[in-house]
This record gives sequence, C-alpha cells and structure tokens, in this order.
Amino acid sequence: MSDKKPNKIKNFAKAVTKRISSGAQNVTFEEYVDRLSECKNCEYQKNGECEDCGCILHIKAWWKSEDCPKNKWEKQ
Repeated sequence: MSDKKPNKIKNFAKAVTKRISSGAQNVTFEEYVDRLSECKNCEYQKNGECEDCGCILHIKAWWKSEDCPKNKWEKQ
C-alpha cells in the first residue's frame, strides 16, 4: 500500500461527511464544467485525480461542499 492511500481514504471520508452534513448539494452543470476546466491544466492533476488531496476529480467537482485545495475553484 502506498503512503498516500491512507490519506486518500481519510480525505474521502471527511468529504463524504461534509457533503452529507451540508445537504448533499451539487453545483450546477456550468460550475462543474468550469471546475473540471481548471483541473484539466493543473499541475496537480494526474489521471483524473488531484495529487494534492487525492480526490477523484469528476466526483469532487460535482459536490458543492468541496473546494480546490489550491484555491483554483470559485468559492461556494
């Protein structure tokens, strides 16, 4: 198991808890596309995951409760 895997699991668990406690809302389709556009050329994006937080970007980008750890997304 890689050193990052436990952090990815921990970060995902925190994100799910935050999502549920905030009402499990999603961003609009336009916001989702904007978020993924920011990720597309980001130096931390690799194979659809963020190397900084370990999140799977096509999931994280939908969740209104989530932010980019590098502040590249507009705050909700």
